[in-house]
Amino acid sequence: MPRRIVTESLARTLGAGAEPDDYKTRLLKYVPAETNTLYVTIMGAVITAQNELPAENVAEIPFSIIRVLIFIGCFLFNLVYMWRVAKETSLARLGISAGAFVVWAIALGDVFAGVSWWYTFYGTIILGFYTALAAVYLGK
Repeated sequence: MPRRIVTESLARTLGAGAEPDDYKTRLLKYVPAETNTLYVTIMGAVITAQNELPAENVAEIPFSIIRVLIFIGCFLFNLVYMWRVAKETSLARLGISAGAFVVWAIALGDVFAGVSWWYTFYGTIILGFYTALAAVYLGK
């Protein structure tokens, strides 16, 4: 399934019985599965290193900075992937997909590790609402 959202106008342009995407299809296309997989894999390696390295080594490694850099790198990867590989040209839909990655990263809780006022369930609530509402947008 191509990741580009098929709107009514795009379906007319494509012709040959092309149908615009329904809510469920848009929902599946907006979830940045490739970026989420990359993020979980890399972040998992960092968390494993932080837990398994000797304490004196862990103290020397700026894990909080590394987590932020991973987050930024995955955010940029998502934008480039959706634009260049998935061929999404709508800035609004690129923004929705990038926002979906941000919300997924927040829901996983790794970005806010060590912040005393943050609890992972906040991200889960945000993720549910964002995911349900994002696919309502269709655009032109």
